[in-house]
Amino acid sequence: MRIKTAMALAAFTTAAVVVPAPANSATGGSSVDRWIEMHPQGERAAERTLLSYAKTTDQPADQAAEELLEEFDPELNGGEEVLSELVAAGFLDTTGLPGDGEVAPAEEVLARSSDGGGSNRVPIGDARARGDYFYHHSSTWGFNHGHVGMFRRKDVIIEAASAELGVRRVSSTARRVPVGETVLNELSGTPYSQRDAATEWANAQEGAAYRDFYSQNKTHSRPFNCSQLMWAAFDREGLDLDANSGAFVLPQDILQHWRSQPYRGV
Repeated sequence: MRIKTAMALAAFTTAAVVVPAPANSATGGSSVDRWIEMHPQGERAAERTLLSYAKTTDQPADQAAEELLEEFDPELNGGEEVLSELVAAGFLDTTGLPGDGEVAPAEEVLARSSDGGGSNRVPIGDARARGDYFYHHSSTWGFNHGHVGMFRRKDVIIEAASAELGVRRVSSTARRVPVGETVLNELSGTPYSQRDAATEWANAQEGAAYRDFYSQNKTHSRPFNCSQLMWAAFDREGLDLDANSGAFVLPQDILQHWRSQPYRGV
């Protein structure tokens, strides 16, 4: 799951409308104001994104901004704290972003040692067990939402990779990931039967198309982006991996779930 070819937030249909100015909230400014202030691409991009998301989800701009803030503001969703803990524990080298986080076509990934952001890439290697997953940094418009992929077997990954690749299987020796920005995790306390059923269902989605945006991705239906595929696989088995129970599920939401326990950095 990553936003790759179409930017996660920009993929919503753009509407040429003026953002309404809702009344200020008790948090020191309206949700719209706070969204515009935190957006790394400036006011115009923030307004375009907000209007598009509000139109897609059929809700007022202030409510749409609250949802976007809940998912993308690290001060609200705890994402920065989790990443800092992983750095302190030695699983990640940095909380910096690896460029645009694109997943290139498989042959290009195998042929190169670094991505456009300059991150060195190496084979991810094997997981401990079926049902484990990996996370690495991936950003869109400056937002580090991350990317996740599941291990169908210790040496085989199933992931929603990109618009070009869709949902694919790839070996742990062929899947190259950014060094210092990747961590392998287990879902602590999850029964084998649950992990087995989840990975089998995810594996059956191989070849499905890629979902280019996060809005309304909490569904078990195709197409899939990376966090949606993993969330749906386990949600079908009674385990909701969305840590903040937001309007949509991001890779960082899965990383922040209390069952997620890191055991190896790359």
